[in-house]
Amino acid sequence: MELLKYTLTQVASILVNPTYSMFLILIGVIFYLKNKKITKLNIW
Repeated sequence: MELLKYTLTQVASILVNPTYSMFLILIGVIFYLKNKKITKLNIW
């Protein structure tokens, strides 16, 4: 239970902090573009 509470507080602080949220958005975009490229390769 304590671990769940700690995880939730850490996730909330990451979302509130603009530096971390920008970093998360950047990682999300990179993974999205890589996944799109892999999907394109699988179609052909």
